[in-house]
Amino acid sequence: MGVKIPRPFPKELEICIADENGDEGDAIWDSEIASLIYDMFKSLTNVYGFYAAFVAHLILDEELDLFDSPAGELDFALLGLAASKLDLDEGKIPGFARFKRKVESEVTSMVAYLKERAFRAGVPLRAELMDLVVDSHDELGRAAEAHSLGFDQNRLHPDIYMNELLIGMRVIHQVLPAIMKKVGIEEDFQLDTSELRVGR
Repeated sequence: MGVKIPRPFPKELEICIADENGDEGDAIWDSEIASLIYDMFKSLTNVYGFYAAFVAHLILDEELDLFDSPAGELDFALLGLAASKLDLDEGKIPGFARFKRKVESEVTSMVAYLKERAFRAGVPLRAELMDLVVDSHDELGRAAEAHSLGFDQNRLHPDIYMNELLIGMRVIHQVLPAIMKKVGIEEDFQLDTSELRVGR
């Protein structure tokens, strides 16, 4: 990640550890490394929650046979993925942007492989698995919590893929007028509805 572990161990944290009353005060939360570790655990909890709710059962599915595949490595990538979702100052941690791109690229390949295998086997998905890469850890945590409370029981892959199509269409409806305006053809363009008919 490019984070430098402080050496020697920070004195203010040594005092907290040695405090027999267990009163660490603000020293721990004022420490950059301690706060980073705390944020890391929080992110990992959310990322793993989503993985456990929507992905783990697919990896364990004998019909999909994913153990020796790229998707089988997903659980090992969760810690790095959780780290990549932190909001870090790239000025202080210059290697973080490169780390984030690398992790996201690797996990995207794993998830794409998993989705393709699930699609070919006809195994329904309960969530859009690519959310694991693109969503924040808070969003992943909320999705996992909703799943654990049973709010998405009836949601299977047709709904999710239809939602993907609808989102794509909405994006096109926003982007296309802007492109036409930029090119200068928005006034002259006439839609030929005859070209939209099926079977032509």
